[in-house]
Parts: sequence; structure tokens; C-alpha cells
Amino acid sequence: MPAEPPAAYNLAYHLARFHRVGRRYRRAIRLHQEALAQREQSLGRDHPDTLRSLTGLANSYYAAGCYDQALALFQETLARRERTLGPGQFRQLLPGHGQLLRRRPLPPGNPGGPGAGIGR
Repeated sequence: MPAEPPAAYNLAYHLARFHRVGRRYRRAIRLHQEALAQREQSLGRDHPDTLRSLTGLANSYYAAGCYDQALALFQETLARRERTLGPGQFRQLLPGHGQLLRRRPLPPGNPGGPGAGIGR
């Protein structure tokens, strides 16, 4: 039985997405971290919902301009999905992330300094 009811971490995940869209990156990151921790504990590290939370956290770091953290989390998500589903199967679960990274290449390091866009 999950430690937290699924509604609790689902709410945290969706609330984090709401804050990211509203450019409140600190709140989004904190809520994504909470949802990720709850899902890892309740569902396991490689459950699809846990990996969705990991991707959400990466997206929030990316939106905040924390490119190194985002890239590391995207790479971790990819590795965990490939380990779980097999090579190449992740594409159906991560639509557009590869294109996003190709269209907007991550600069080496964060030119605005660590957490440059995270001030909100």
C-alpha cells in the first residue's frame, strides 16, 4: 500500500506544473521534488509515474535556466527508462524532449550562474 495516497503526489505534481507555467520556478522545483520523493517511496524508482515526476523536475530546472541540473535529470530519466523498457522504447514516453534539446542546445555551464532564472 502506498505511503501517501496517489492523490497527494498527483496533486503536488500538477501544482508544480502550474507554478512552472506561471514562472514561479522555486515553487515548481520544490513541489516536483516532493512529488518525486513521494512517488519513489510509494511506487519505486522506475515506475512510469516516478519517471514522469523526474522529467517534470528536469523541465522546471530547464525553464528556470538551470541547464546543468536539467540536463543531468533528463539523462537520468533516459537511462532509467531504457533500463526499464529497453533501448529505444523511451521515445513513446518522452515525446519532443530530444527535439527540445536539439532546438535549444544547452550551453556549457549556466551563463547566468547557478539558478539564474530561479528567483521567482
